[in-house]
Amino acid sequence: MSENKPSDKSDSDSNPFAAAEDMPTVTTLLARRKLQRAEPAASSPAPATSRIKASARGGERRAATRLEVWSEQVLGSGLSPETNAARVLLAEKADWVLVLLKSEEDGFFEARAVAGGSRERWALWTGLRLGESASPAVWQEMRRAEFLNLSAKTATHAGIRGALGCPAGEQAWAFWIGPPEKPLGLLLAGASSAEMAAPSLQKAASLLR
Repeated sequence: MSENKPSDKSDSDSNPFAAAEDMPTVTTLLARRKLQRAEPAASSPAPATSRIKASARGGERRAATRLEVWSEQVLGSGLSPETNAARVLLAEKADWVLVLLKSEEDGFFEARAVAGGSRERWALWTGLRLGESASPAVWQEMRRAEFLNLSAKTATHAGIRGALGCPAGEQAWAFWIGPPEKPLGLLLAGASSAEMAAPSLQKAASLLR
């Protein structure tokens, strides 16, 4: 993972995971895709985004889009369902929230924005892609529930937890962004010190639908 670590060479290198100036934000992309679904005739192709090199971690890693880091200021001023849900979960003592957007090319969900966590976890999540073909059982579980606790001791849950770099004892949850039958993305959250309260999890899930 060495090529993803921060560099002190210049101001532009000090946070290689922040969004590039020419890259649409996660909120912009989600709003654009919602509009495209509501008015397909008025849709237009999304502009190309900047890319950075990510370390290879299996068949689901490739040249990765930069991670957009949501600071406290961004979360405080954000009015999108995703930032609102992130605020609810972080207030409930979540340590991190990770947003993955569904690729219009191949249907995989790619990590695009993060709140909380550490620079080491940011590096791990850069280029992370999750897909139904890799864990169909988890996808079926998610479609039957408002949200999914990924802490059960099953092989499918362990696979996603491993991809997220969750240490032993860390709780993790998954939420759809948009309706389960036509999701725009996934929101994942983790907490190492406490079980999340059900009302807060339900509120986050309702915001994201």
